[in-house]
Amino acid sequence: MQMTKKRVSISALTEDILRAELYFSAPPGSVNVFLIRDGAGWLAIDAGVSDDGTLAAWDEIFSSETIHGLPVTRILITHAHYDHMALAGSLSRRTQAPLMMSGREYALASVLEKNPETYKDIKQAQLLATDMASETVFRILKHDDVREAVTSSLPREMIQLGDGDTLKIGSENWDVILTGGHSPAQICLHSPDRGLLFSADQILRKLPTFIPPEWSDRLLDPVEDFLDSLAKLRTLPPNTLVVPSHGKPFSDHRTRIDEITSLHQARCAAIHEFCEQPRAGKDVLALLFPAPASDAWLLFALEETVAYLEHLVNKGLLRDFWRSGIRFFVRA
Repeated sequence: MQMTKKRVSISALTEDILRAELYFSAPPGSVNVFLIRDGAGWLAIDAGVSDDGTLAAWDEIFSSETIHGLPVTRILITHAHYDHMALAGSLSRRTQAPLMMSGREYALASVLEKNPETYKDIKQAQLLATDMASETVFRILKHDDVREAVTSSLPREMIQLGDGDTLKIGSENWDVILTGGHSPAQICLHSPDRGLLFSADQILRKLPTFIPPEWSDRLLDPVEDFLDSLAKLRTLPPNTLVVPSHGKPFSDHRTRIDEITSLHQARCAAIHEFCEQPRAGKDVLALLFPAPASDAWLLFALEETVAYLEHLVNKGLLRDFWRSGIRFFVRA
């Protein structure tokens, strides 16, 4: 007898906030979407990937007794990564609910929707320059093709949210906090009255947040942006409950931020020491991420390695040079 694969797990965080964990096959394997009671309906935070399993999961959510037959009236997308926004267009059309995003994230999503090849050639060239075997680079980049294949078309209009904005949900005001590094302008939502932060992917309970390089402009520094954003979130009150997009809610966000910051500082120090002699990106990958679990995770690891190297070049701690098509890094 064939078992039906679980598509969604729905739970109540409070009487008026629901958490639905959506499951899918590609890493990271699941994502949390949230429903906040919003007057006569619900505001949805994120939409999930665009595949049959997630569509069926939303059917289960809409038929669940926990939403009391009330509609989704607004959709807030935290950032333009496929596991958060790929289904946004379909969900918006199904519910007739307007879409809310930051301007930079919507612009990024629009570029990738119209031309998925925009960054592919740049990314491929930079990954080949790490001295990783070309057949490995071509193989792991197929996971980018998977992400692009599960993206539904975006609505042509959206409501733009900016850093410092106040968003009224139901009768309560929530602060919009834009964070960088993981994505250029990811939305976190903070309720001072509840002491609750929807942290999206900026602060996760266990997994370290993935930091990709900025493929279009090497002068931009996602690692620095990420650390600056963590420092901004660290100023929130110490009793804040963190509700992330992956994993379960947790408290003591300052301790977790300090752990994450220390991890990144240790990685940077290790790279700097390692690059006493010229090193290619492939060598630094083996130092930071010695055993990625799959090709998909290898792609994440190689991209993040490039981001660290760019960060240290921008900080003046490393210098780079090219030899036979390979980019090498050495202490400045």
